[in-house]
Amino acid sequence: MVEGLLEDIQDLLAVTGPETSQPAPPLELRLQRRIEHLLAELDTLKASHTEAVAAAIEEREKRLQEQEEHLRNLQAVMMTAADGIITIDAQGRIETVNDQACRMFGYSREELLGRQISILEPAMLRTPPGLAEQMLAAKGEGPAAACEVEGRRKDGTVFLVELATSRVRVGDREIFAGIFRDITQRKLLETQLHQAQKLESLGQLAAGIAHEINSPTQFIADNVRFVQEAFGELAPLLAEMHRLLGLEQCPSAENDRQCRTLLQGLQEAAQKVDLDYLLQEIPQALEQASEGLRRVTDIVRSIKEISHPGQQRQPADINRLLEASLTVSRNEWKYVAEVDRQLDPDLPPVECVPSQCHQVFLNLIVNAAHAIAEKNGSHPEVKGRITVRTRRDGDWVEVEIEDTGVGIRPEIQSHIFEPFFTTKPVGKGTGQGLAIARSIIVDKHHGEITFRSEVGKGTTFVVRLPIRSAVGSPSHEKSQKAHPVCG
Repeated sequence: MVEGLLEDIQDLLAVTGPETSQPAPPLELRLQRRIEHLLAELDTLKASHTEAVAAAIEEREKRLQEQEEHLRNLQAVMMTAADGIITIDAQGRIETVNDQACRMFGYSREELLGRQISILEPAMLRTPPGLAEQMLAAKGEGPAAACEVEGRRKDGTVFLVELATSRVRVGDREIFAGIFRDITQRKLLETQLHQAQKLESLGQLAAGIAHEINSPTQFIADNVRFVQEAFGELAPLLAEMHRLLGLEQCPSAENDRQCRTLLQGLQEAAQKVDLDYLLQEIPQALEQASEGLRRVTDIVRSIKEISHPGQQRQPADINRLLEASLTVSRNEWKYVAEVDRQLDPDLPPVECVPSQCHQVFLNLIVNAAHAIAEKNGSHPEVKGRITVRTRRDGDWVEVEIEDTGVGIRPEIQSHIFEPFFTTKPVGKGTGQGLAIARSIIVDKHHGEITFRSEVGKGTTFVVRLPIRSAVGSPSHEKSQKAHPVCG
């Protein structure tokens, strides 16, 4: 606009020509006034334009200062955050890293900036995908669901971290942000909680387990006592036989006389014992004692397997785990239910933590027994049925534990996996069993635990475990997001 006014003035000056001392004609006078007016307008516009530019510059500087202040605040928050924060570019190079991330991984900021993010993951991954792959796999803007990955410190120590990733667009490029949390202590506390709950379950079953051990121990003792008494009766007979066998083989009158005497003593000793009876009963007694020892051995082995604190994944026979759980809990169900085992003999081994799966199966079997006992409380002579099934379903192994108990009321079905929720009276249940079972199956083993129930007819719990560990798989992500309950 200013440039246009200047052009108008130049055109007018060109028309009027140079000034003279002669009076200006009327047209020239008007032009002269017009020029003066335009010049005044130009001065006003110049002043206005200068003020506007100055105001715009001032506003821009103010905004820049506010943005710089905001950026400093964000940077201060990032640097002092309790969790580690790292951003990388599309090629996996580290662009920013906060103080907590440096402390967590044992590096200085200078050692990390510009390096590949893979420097922070172990060379050999036990649970792929790794940290770097997880960060670059962020699918969209905003935080993704947290996952557990292995990190590696500068000194080579491998530890578990919880990682939440997001993709952020900055101008015409994308960066990937990761928030890291060291969960070593949390994992230790979870392990201790699971072990405490497992031992609590065994403690509640202790009286029944003692009874289960006492019964075979009793008939072991009875049969051993019988064999001991039988040997006492056979001892004189054996002594006479031993003396008879000790005679010299050379024929002589003295030997004949001694032989007849010993044979007479042997016949007298044999008449004092019921030899036919002892020959029949002693092998049976030894067999029963041996069976009792096998029974005690099975119980002790089952207790040892269930109470074992090991947390290492290994291929495990799910059928054997179920048999051990049934053995330990036998005193809980044998008075209220018959057990129907429908176990697939061709079931493949499953990669799992055996002691944790024991804990889940034991909890579900005991719950089934209690549900049947509650239903048949007024008719204890009526037995229910617990059906244990296993089968393979593609890359999964499926376990069903079905009971003919009271069932679960519809209004509480959505709460049964919540911590500390229980329908049992005080002293009978803590409300931890199913919550821990869900944590073990879904969070630890990336499986599924669901149930179907009908009041008055019973409940079936379905546990699905991947045959191979499936960390980071689509099915795992789905199971993590979906609530594993169906009516």
